[in-house]
Amino acid sequence: MPPREPALQLIIGYKLVRAAVALFAGLTFLALAFTRFDEALRDLASRLSVVAAGLATALEWAAAPGHLAALGALLTLDGLVTFVEGWALLRGWRWGVWLVVFGSGLLLPFEVAAIAERATVLRVCALVVNLAIVGWLLRARVLRAPELKVERALEWDPRA
Repeated sequence: MPPREPALQLIIGYKLVRAAVALFAGLTFLALAFTRFDEALRDLASRLSVVAAGLATALEWAAAPGHLAALGALLTLDGLVTFVEGWALLRGWRWGVWLVVFGSGLLLPFEVAAIAERATVLRVCALVVNLAIVGWLLRARVLRAPELKVERALEWDPRA
């Protein structure tokens, strides 16, 4: 397999690292949902309420019945989907590019709405990263420019 374009390597690395973090967090939250961890979260939230009100509010939300399990399930699902995206790009599967473009593109309206509600550095960074990934992959896929040297993942074959 020929060497990959550096931008594609970055996208693959980002997807696989993000998948690992989401899977770890999701499975951890799912395991903690079946313990008395919600009580510890409520206790920590009450101690932090004076110092860090935003963090305390998030911890109180997570400690509510079912929220920790739901958060764990969603993070685990996100981690699995992100892993499939990264793996498909790594393997050079043609449909992998479209999976990433579709998956990342679906998040863009929600990210814009979240920024419109309350702009934070993290939200703006997430939007910029997803726009860059979608834009670069679409550009490489649609133009299929020879200078991009993006191998099998960006080639189109109607029989595939």
